[in-house]
Amino acid sequence: MQLKADIGVIIMDEYRKPYFILWRGIDEALAAMQEQNYVWAVNVLIKAQQAAEDAYIEENESAVIVKHDFRPVP
Repeated sequence: MQLKADIGVIIMDEYRKPYFILWRGIDEALAAMQEQNYVWAVNVLIKAQQAAEDAYIEENESAVIVKHDFRPVP
């Protein structure tokens, strides 16, 4: 049970910076949409997504990527 809690903490730390990048982008996009500036809102969301992905990769450069096979076992 403790392991599960520890994994949750690790996951939250892993996503903290990308989460806040996306949060700021969404906030800015919503403001642009309220002003009916939809093109700007789309551009902000795209840039926020790219920045969040870059932040995630940067924070996990040394992490080992494991491919999971979730097919059922016969």
